[in-house]
Amino acid sequence: MVISTTGDWVTSTALHRRLAEVIPGAHLTEIVGGHLPMLERTDEWLQLITGFLGKHNA
Repeated sequence: MVISTTGDWVTSTALHRRLAEVIPGAHLTEIVGGHLPMLERTDEWLQLITGFLGKHNA
């Protein structure tokens, strides 16, 4: 899973998209916010991470 933030001024959304394209089986997910979604949108970010890990038995 590649998490992209729509308002990231440090890393471009285009780079996130490209990363998801070149990683086999990757899935791109976008969150509204800036560079630090784990701080800016903690609940949403945590839900994405735990949901992904749960689906992959990690």
